[in-house]
Amino acid sequence: MASYQIYEFNGVALPLYNPEADHSTGSVPSTLRPSIGGIFDVYGARQRLPDTVQFGVRGTYAAGNGSTLLVDHAGRYIITHSGSRILVASPLQWLRLQVDTMRAQIGVRGTIRRRRWDDTTVTQWKTARLLSLQEKSNTQARTGMAEYDLLFETAHAAWRSFAASTVTENLVANNWCALNVTSDGNAPVTDPTITIAASGTITSIQIVCMALDVDLRWVGSVASGRSLVISCGAMSVLRAGVDAYSGFALGAGHMARGWLPLAAGINTLLVYADGPGTVAVGHYNQFI
Repeated sequence: MASYQIYEFNGVALPLYNPEADHSTGSVPSTLRPSIGGIFDVYGARQRLPDTVQFGVRGTYAAGNGSTLLVDHAGRYIITHSGSRILVASPLQWLRLQVDTMRAQIGVRGTIRRRRWDDTTVTQWKTARLLSLQEKSNTQARTGMAEYDLLFETAHAAWRSFAASTVTENLVANNWCALNVTSDGNAPVTDPTITIAASGTITSIQIVCMALDVDLRWVGSVASGRSLVISCGAMSVLRAGVDAYSGFALGAGHMARGWLPLAAGINTLLVYADGPGTVAVGHYNQFI
């Protein structure tokens, strides 16, 4: 039995009954390249994750038992002035609503979610696109249920935790501060976000992690009350919401693939600024 259930796409419930899903990780492209005198591994000791993953979800939508009646937020029936309950949908109408809502998602890119079977309050997500949708029916159950095969594609090799984790430290002018960023997943995080909030003018920033071969630098001017946001996944730099990439550079000590690839566990960053403020690093724990 799988440890997870893929249960929702773009806010639409996936088939609830007899659920089956492909939880494969996808395939890793070869990292070996022919070279003079032999073969060279372009990734060396670094972990290589799949570029894209396709996975299927199969299950059944059911008409349910009885009619669907209108209720309030507390689950109490809403009645008319004459005391009658309000009919929302018949069993067949409820089945058609589920089917039509799911069919409308073909070709859509949205958030797909999974949850643990042993603790359904723990959820994770990816961004994916619904590539194909197959509906199967038979004469015995054509008005009572609909069987669905769904195929999704994603560029996210890992699943993200439901909520982001953020750690913050104070910046003292012309000093270094240490920031311990803990990734509790089992996969590297390639898309953290670094936010420098200035409480005085800052013109020079450096972010270093020797263990990760990271050396990020930025020069410019961040006025008091403004923020500089470095998105390592999107590879963008915004100052007060406006592009400030021209001031960004990879330092001489930067040999990491990407900007700030956090490893699973504790990552100690050293951050320098020539003005006062705070530095925050936010990320989603990621799981293969």
